[in-house]
Amino acid sequence: MIRLCIVEDDDRYISQFQGYIARYEQEHHQSFETTVYHDAETFTFDFHQQFDIILMDIQMKKMDGMEAAKIVRKSDQNVVIIFITNMVNYAIQGYAVGAMNYILKPVKYFVFAQQIEKAVSLKERQSTMYVPLLRESSMVRIDVSDILYIESSGHNLTIHCFNETYTTRDTLKNMEERLKNADFARCHNYYLVNLRYVENVENGEVTVKGSHESHRLAISRGRMKAFMQQLAEYLGRAVG
Repeated sequence: MIRLCIVEDDDRYISQFQGYIARYEQEHHQSFETTVYHDAETFTFDFHQQFDIILMDIQMKKMDGMEAAKIVRKSDQNVVIIFITNMVNYAIQGYAVGAMNYILKPVKYFVFAQQIEKAVSLKERQSTMYVPLLRESSMVRIDVSDILYIESSGHNLTIHCFNETYTTRDTLKNMEERLKNADFARCHNYYLVNLRYVENVENGEVTVKGSHESHRLAISRGRMKAFMQQLAEYLGRAVG
């Protein structure tokens, strides 16, 4: 069951999206639990990380969709946000809040279905990928989507997540191999970065954005070209 939320103040589009979702369910044998909000204020007040996918209109009265998305990202880095708008320049701003993509109005079913399929695929990847971490007397499983970056120090690794930091005895090379299908890239001999949370690259540093703070990590000259290529390929998949 995919938990989907529509935040839209135009009843005509709400009805259209609901019809598209029903059609998608039939064609793809998928099941959605759909919640509708007619304004961003009520949505943000009720929001408590309960959705997998959010279809967010940008231009709404009082609070707009961009502001609502910023509030969402303060507590939930994993929910997939797809902006609905009739202006491309508004949509491009959405990447600053980690929007997966945008759909232009008037909305055609084929485009809508493509974006929903991409969002469902992303959520399935997020929910099935874990890193088992051996500690002195226990083992924990870390959700890969919670990892911001991994830091190497001597023979130890520090795994920086949104709300917690883990330390284990391992090598960055081993961890890179385990995460080779999870959109991580080496920017330095000491850092392995989750490309999903890259906010900026400037002056030989990459900024990785967490829920409460951003982390600036050095990019070594020898890894700059490969890192930027991997980042470009990731962004191409994310918005293509």
